[in-house]
Amino acid sequence: MLNNTIQNPFYLTFNLYPMKNAAFGLLAILLVALSFTSCKKEDSFAEKLVGQWHSSKVTYNNNDATGLFNFKLHLENSREFDLTLTTITGTQASTGNWEPNATTEEVTLINDSDGITAKYDITQVNESRMTAETVYQGKRLVIIFDK
Repeated sequence: MLNNTIQNPFYLTFNLYPMKNAAFGLLAILLVALSFTSCKKEDSFAEKLVGQWHSSKVTYNNNDATGLFNFKLHLENSREFDLTLTTITGTQASTGNWEPNATTEEVTLINDSDGITAKYDITQVNESRMTAETVYQGKRLVIIFDK
């Protein structure tokens, strides 16, 4: 039987066939590295919505209304919200709770002072932009928010 190792006087062992072990070691390191990079957690629908948003574009009945409406919306992890709407006639502020629905991709805002609810279809959301759509006074209102 052929012995693959040589013992030196310093009691260190050398393998005469190191390529087989090196290839196996490199493959093991590669597999471990790939397992960590492929496990990135995707944010849930609600997690994507949390943050401070401000309107960058508003359309009402397919007309640009950005100069008429300015929305500032803060959605908190605790499911509470603060909304400030500034129009040409003044500023209104409201607070309350919000409920996300990942299945229908909707958000419902429930006002603390009067219990009135408003539903918004979230047609796009990522870490920096969200598009919310609703019907207001029978006409389509589309708000593009930026963080």
